[in-house]
Amino acid sequence: MENRNIWVYDIEQFKNFHCSTWLNIDTQETKVFIISIFQNDYQEYRDFCYSGIKGIGFNNLSYDYPLLDYLFTIIGNSPLGKINKHLYLESQRLINSETPKFNRIKNPIFDQIDVFAISHFDNKNKRTSLKQLEIVLELENVEDIPYKYDEEILLLEQQEKILSYNYNDVYATYQYFLKIIHKIRLRQSIKNNTNLDCINWSDSKIGEQLFLLEYCKTTGENPYEVSKLRTHRDSVKISDILYPLAFKLPHLQNLYNTLKSLVIYNDAKDNENIEHKLAYKVIINDLELDIKKGGIHGSLKGIFKENKTHCIIDIDVASLYPNLYIFLKAVPEHLNIEAFLKTAIGLVKWRTDNKALIKSDKEAKSISDTYKLGLNAVYGNFKSMFSWLYDIACTFKVTINGQLFLVKLLEMLSEIPDCKVIQANTDGITVYINREQVNLFKQTYKQWEKEFGKTLEEVDYEQMWIRDVNNYFAKTKEGKIKYKGAYVPDLKSDSVPNPYNKDYSNQISVLACIDYFINGSDPLTYIKNCQDIRRFSLKERCNRGDTFILHSFDGEKIIKSDIGRTVRFYVAKSHKRLVKQYGKGTTSQIVKGYNIEIINRLPSEFPNDIDYSYYLEETRKLIDEIEDTRSKKQKQKYKNVNQLNLF
Repeated sequence: MENRNIWVYDIEQFKNFHCSTWLNIDTQETKVFIISIFQNDYQEYRDFCYSGIKGIGFNNLSYDYPLLDYLFTIIGNSPLGKINKHLYLESQRLINSETPKFNRIKNPIFDQIDVFAISHFDNKNKRTSLKQLEIVLELENVEDIPYKYDEEILLLEQQEKILSYNYNDVYATYQYFLKIIHKIRLRQSIKNNTNLDCINWSDSKIGEQLFLLEYCKTTGENPYEVSKLRTHRDSVKISDILYPLAFKLPHLQNLYNTLKSLVIYNDAKDNENIEHKLAYKVIINDLELDIKKGGIHGSLKGIFKENKTHCIIDIDVASLYPNLYIFLKAVPEHLNIEAFLKTAIGLVKWRTDNKALIKSDKEAKSISDTYKLGLNAVYGNFKSMFSWLYDIACTFKVTINGQLFLVKLLEMLSEIPDCKVIQANTDGITVYINREQVNLFKQTYKQWEKEFGKTLEEVDYEQMWIRDVNNYFAKTKEGKIKYKGAYVPDLKSDSVPNPYNKDYSNQISVLACIDYFINGSDPLTYIKNCQDIRRFSLKERCNRGDTFILHSFDGEKIIKSDIGRTVRFYVAKSHKRLVKQYGKGTTSQIVKGYNIEIINRLPSEFPNDIDYSYYLEETRKLIDEIEDTRSKKQKQKYKNVNQLNLF
């Protein structure tokens, strides 16, 4: 068996105890190193880390490796008591750092792969802990560390519990590594072809730097010098960036004229008003559209099904943002327009011309994925002051015109008889249309494609169940189910590229709702037939400084137990309730009115105390959001929960 000497690792640091566990990804061999009152593995530890290994971790760039580097390059083999004293202080500094990226070591002893950084979990909108990830991956054990880090570890029993926890984190990191190994292989390919040290970069950073390299190939400029450029603006006159459009409907022309009169000021005070300035509501053929800075959204609610006379057609703009900034020539003022557009068009053309090859050839797919990262990164970086692409005028030029182009398409479609727009969002439209009007519909959107330089991709749906534009599920003519928002039942069904930072709690209610609509099943029967406790699990996570308290009734008194910051549980006919404690102050009950059972370690047998009334009511809520057919009396029936009123 090949042994590439690549190890997944994780460190635990207490006041007087240090340990690390290592798992070889090829041989599955494990190694454990301990520095404590029980033993001192310093020399073996050091020899191992200097033996040419490679390390994979979760946030290891900002925590685990800097702590190791501190141990081997700063502290050295000091007296045993002093090693952990210094390591603990450094560990706390790293944990509490407000700028964790500055903790990273430029020239590590051994190569690092950080699945946390690769997944961009250091972004505030995607922040995800390893414990949360363990729950999303449905691992058997998601227990929190059994001791506080400021405790002293004085017993071998304590050491064994910490080592068990330490191994569990390594195993979880390894499982996630397997999920994203394709991303790491792509980064290795990019590094080999470009010399970019990009193994631990997020997709957006790789894309930005790739586009920079391609742009500089065209201009002959030095990438380092170009990377320092920015266009700073005090304000943006919307009239300067608007594409010339004429609307037939007066209220749409009024919207266009209103936008044309706006000036956006680039300061903190006006930033608070941008959301308001760029927020409008318009109605086209009974469909109310919300137009905001982030996009355009509108949807009807209910069930739509094709029949002999009508069909459902969805059209989406392919590669929306790259096509918009190319068509609009939205180029930062400090860059060469011709070179920028030549770069973007070249990347798009290569991907378009090689579509067939990409499906069959791994190398071609790798190149295509690389170019896709480059194209997609451009738009987002128009508004980033840390990027060489920074120019907020480009952001507004792309977003506002993109919205207006879609409004124009909606206006054009409104002239087609018996064509109802079911929903519209930033990059597409779904219609319920008379089959006799389909040819006219296609002619109309083809005309729009030609006028605005876009390509629309078409999907035919058999049926759609819609709560709103962000929450629905639909069945295609081929029988595939598309899920979105609250109706995504589990990780594998999510169409989002990187869904691991999401919460898939209470999957059984979502599954029961979907089966009710698609197969006409009885929700309670469906729920009771499920024998997989993971489908019933719910997840809660609290911030640092807060904790969860389990209230248990032993027949005489209530016992309160601190169970940590991450909890997986199911709603049960038990004598336990879950309470979140905020610091040392206020509290709030989780799943108010219901009792629970903790399953941070999954049970070996399916439990017999599940409170099905909770899951049925949650299912009915999901159903009612689409099809509200219950009377108030029926709704109350499911709320009459038969449980002990203990607290």
